[in-house]
Amino acid sequence: MIQSIQPGWLISAILCLSLSMACSGSKEKGNCFSEKPKYLWFDAEANFERFQYKDSIIYYLDKTKEAGFNRIVVNVRPLQGDALYSSSVLPSLKQLNGYTVERDWDYLQFFIDEAKKRELKVSVSTTIFSGGRQHTGEGMVYRSTDWEDQVAIQYTPEGLASIQEDPSKVAVFLNPLSPEVQAFCLAFIRELVEKYDFDGYALDYCRYSGMETDFSPASREAFEKYTGGGEKVERFPEDIFMWEQDGHGNFIPIPGSLYEKWFEFRAQVIHDFIEKVNREIKRIKPDLLLEYWAPSWYPSLYLQGQNWASKRYDLAKESERVSPEYFRTGFAEHLDVFMCGTYLEKYMAWMSRRVLNLDWHGRTG
Repeated sequence: MIQSIQPGWLISAILCLSLSMACSGSKEKGNCFSEKPKYLWFDAEANFERFQYKDSIIYYLDKTKEAGFNRIVVNVRPLQGDALYSSSVLPSLKQLNGYTVERDWDYLQFFIDEAKKRELKVSVSTTIFSGGRQHTGEGMVYRSTDWEDQVAIQYTPEGLASIQEDPSKVAVFLNPLSPEVQAFCLAFIRELVEKYDFDGYALDYCRYSGMETDFSPASREAFEKYTGGGEKVERFPEDIFMWEQDGHGNFIPIPGSLYEKWFEFRAQVIHDFIEKVNREIKRIKPDLLLEYWAPSWYPSLYLQGQNWASKRYDLAKESERVSPEYFRTGFAEHLDVFMCGTYLEKYMAWMSRRVLNLDWHGRTG
């Protein structure tokens, strides 16, 4: 997320919104909203100390209204993985980055109550597949060994290792494929939707951490079933890609025979989970909006399983590194709202060329 934008009151803003074709209960055909939505995102980690007091929340909600925003996103589960709401599924978030906050009041409920007083709509956001921060050693994966078998396994030039051992990563990711992990995530999503009255639920970090994960035995077995009848992949992970050094000493991935199918498989895992979330929240509250945040550099998200495009968009027509069936993994049709972070243009172009050999000019699919 946009956690680095910490100075001042504009802590995390969404720069661009793209809306899906239809929303349950919408009064206007093809539009989820009665007025143009203007979102302001309140990040959990960037504001942990700032919002330990109720009057700070009130102050910034007043500023939000004065600035012309009409919707807020309240992040209540940061990458560390605990909850800023009353939960029976997740531990309460009391310590973050070494700073301790004790509350005898419900953080999320207070945000909702105060937002309603100002006629601000509320979306609630959680990270999905994160379970701790390497640089602080905080989070559920560090408190218990129960999650040891669920932590994502990385394939690096040095070999296979747990992502928990890599301090360069933004978070400890769990394996999105795991039925236990998915059940856990659906449990806290269900609890939020049932317990609180808000307008939208936003998925964040609902993806793989990068191209290095997940290379666990469970993912290998599931991939072998996906590719046709469970036949063994003879060389795993080398048949997907191999690491080789370029002339500058940098390691680069060299695609193998199963490269395209592997990334299709991972994107399908994320697609199927988002479809499950959609069904679950609509079963509980049909009018609740399912929202999703992702950055705008679409081609590089290929490596994270984030095919936020429509199924009508066929990336394979633009890149030989994409399988013909990849379009089926597009999950736009399962969303009500897509929030697109439109920034870092140079990075987007560089990653597009590196990953898919695309000359990318800002197409969004």
